[in-house]
Amino acid sequence: MGVVAVRDIGSQVVHVGRSDWSGEYECVAHPLGVVAVPQFDAAPSAGPDARQLSDVLHACGFATLVVDLQSIDCEGDMGRLSQRLVDVLGWLRDKHAGMEVGVYGTQFLASAALQAVAQRPGIAAAVVTRSASPELVGAHLAQVQAATLLIVGDDDADLLQSNRAALRLLSCSKRLEVVPGAGRWFDELGARETVAHLAGAWFMRHLAAGRLQ
Repeated sequence: MGVVAVRDIGSQVVHVGRSDWSGEYECVAHPLGVVAVPQFDAAPSAGPDARQLSDVLHACGFATLVVDLQSIDCEGDMGRLSQRLVDVLGWLRDKHAGMEVGVYGTQFLASAALQAVAQRPGIAAAVVTRSASPELVGAHLAQVQAATLLIVGDDDADLLQSNRAALRLLSCSKRLEVVPGAGRWFDELGARETVAHLAGAWFMRHLAAGRLQ
């Protein structure tokens, strides 16, 4: 993988919607777009995963908002999580008027991200998921308009099958990337770095293209 370039990053803790909903907002100079990275602090390796992804996205020219959804007591509640993500994405659109917004999610949060962009078309221009369970979104997948990249490891047959089925249901710009040797958690050496660069390339294509012309 390529070397991540160093950029000047401005970082601040922001409150998104309510005083007890906070996230780490990091902005580069003259951003090409902005990406929401929801996570649960309780998830294995969530912190390092988000940090690696953010570094790659910053090198690509994107601002990021890493927001912790653990504190809102809705882990496992798809409806509440997806609505919370709609709130986060709406906040980013308001903060970055005229700039495209993207969202990246893993596992259950990946499924919630798909539902969020399905229930609110136009709230985001692109979504990247890792190890999503699209069957949790069901028929709503057909309503997704955001350009969607599904990333799955080839060592998880069930997820691979469900993501292939989801790809057929999606009517938006879409792609399935299968990472060799990776399982559900992507703990294998180099697997998460691969995901970060795949995400960066997808967001460059679907968030930044207009600003690079």
